Amino acid sequence: MSDRAQRLKQRTIVGGTIALATAALLFLAAGPGGPWFVLGVTAVLAHFCLGEVWTMGLVEDATERFVTRLGSVLPFVLVGCLLGRFLDPHAASQAGRYTAMLLIVLGSGPLFAAIAMRLVDLFETGHSRKPGSVRRVTASVAWVAGPLAGLVLVTDMLGAGALVALMVLSKIGDTAGYYVGSMVGVRHPFPKLSPGKTWAGCVASLISATVMGGIFAATGLFPDATLGASSGLLAGATVNVAAQAGDLLESWTKRRAGVKDSGTRFGPSGGFLDLVDSLLLSVPVALLLWPALFVWPGI
Repeated sequence: MSDRAQRLKQRTIVGGTIALATAALLFLAAGPGGPWFVLGVTAVLAHFCLGEVWTMGLVEDATERFVTRLGSVLPFVLVGCLLGRFLDPHAASQAGRYTAMLLIVLGSGPLFAAIAMRLVDLFETGHSRKPGSVRRVTASVAWVAGPLAGLVLVTDMLGAGALVALMVLSKIGDTAGYYVGSMVGVRHPFPKLSPGKTWAGCVASLISATVMGGIFAATGLFPDATLGASSGLLAGATVNVAAQAGDLLESWTKRRAGVKDSGTRFGPSGGFLDLVDSLLLSVPVALLLWPALFVWPGI
């Protein structure tokens, strides 16, 4: 068996195992207490992803790591407070609650990290920190914590069906792009950034997610569409573009860090960041765009 075929076989086995595990997690997320279950799973994922950020050297010293940890925990704590009804959900409209949770999951962690690092730089003496520490810490928190905490918002406000749709649309393009690119891909649009990507794979990824979005809309997994059949197609296409951009963003980060994979926990599939990279941009895009494409009962 050739090296290429061997890698394809290994990726298929690992990918299939991860897909089965994800399906089981989505089944549990659809049950009673689903948002709380998703909160726990995504908080653990954020922990491991943050560890890989540290391993790659993107966050350098103990102070930066401490601030990054606090900033990454904050969105989950605040969302947990909202889930626990510490803020009365009936005191404002559901749309207002959705907006509040959206601001919390995407903005609270990076804002805290930026302020904390500014205070550290202002009051810490006797320590020469490399330039860009505020930017590194804030970007790390925004990259990892907000999108993963956003999956809790999807589950709580849009429903388990939306969570399933988002996960499938974010990952189906990875699968289609990998196999089509491996079989017929020749031209590489990002040779330095992501040498394995091909134009054939990118196009196959976009087409598969767009078609799947249309299927979800037609079969009722998405609620009433505001733009008719176009809503499902747009949902699939925009999530896919964001997912592919998320994959490229992680590739750029790894190239800067001088590593091939973010980790080795999943063998040929890499680490936790390699596993969730497509979600780290697709989740914010879905949270911002889907309320305009569909009429969600929860908001």
